[in-house]
Amino acid sequence: MDHVITYENHLGESIVLGDGGIYHYTEAGVHARVWDYETSGNRVTGMRLQPLTFDIVIAQGGGTLADRDAIYAVLEADTAADVDGTMTVNGYSLRCRAVTSSADEWWHADYLVEESVTFLAADPYWRRETVYHFLPESADQQETTGLDLPTDLPFDLAGTSPASSFENTAVTPSAFRMTVFGPASSPGVWIGPNLHEVDVEVPSGSRLVIDSTRKAERGRSVYIVDRFGTVTDCFAQRTAGPQGSGSYIFERIPTGHVAVAWPQVFGFDLAVVDERTEPPWT
Repeated sequence: MDHVITYENHLGESIVLGDGGIYHYTEAGVHARVWDYETSGNRVTGMRLQPLTFDIVIAQGGGTLADRDAIYAVLEADTAADVDGTMTVNGYSLRCRAVTSSADEWWHADYLVEESVTFLAADPYWRRETVYHFLPESADQQETTGLDLPTDLPFDLAGTSPASSFENTAVTPSAFRMTVFGPASSPGVWIGPNLHEVDVEVPSGSRLVIDSTRKAERGRSVYIVDRFGTVTDCFAQRTAGPQGSGSYIFERIPTGHVAVAWPQVFGFDLAVVDERTEPPWT
């Protein structure tokens, strides 16, 4: 089955290939990955995913010369500005840019061209975010349905359904971005066996963000954004622990069925980021 491939530049301009419009592709090397490795004796001692280059042959089978120019304009806007655009295939997105291009078959007609474009992905992960919403329990519900569960959680869970869950269908454990909405006092959330907790006060109208993604705007980070947009770093206020300890703030979300538990006096969003080294075929 053919993929629909979309490239959108940082200006919001896009080219869509393979959706029945005038732009198609005759070759698309999106299913590619390169792992570098180190060995010692007969053992692999390290592996690292390398930046990736791949080719797509963009074919224009209709339209005008202006449509031919649009291919250049959309792609070159990012390359000239030294920024990545976003390529999307089957719901997964890759940050990349065009680095080489050559045209063929253009002399036959104004509406015909085949342009071979090489794309560079310095961070060669295809990503898809799934956002789960966890709402606080109302005061009336807490009064009528609160209960004290015999667990080892550092708080009492309230309500008839104190724990929620979701299915993480990713192949490997996932990065995440958690957004806790104030008011909240020292909010803590258990995701599977790991506690993500920060010892801060989150005022009403503010939000606490825990971002574990590889290419987060601020890097892996913990911070509060107040109602005026002011950002306060809260990394030092996290409940600290090394990876795998049960209290590592950036512990990745396990695959499969994942239980979520929290005191339900605040609400939060959990964006689970599925990262793949190539897009799925379906």
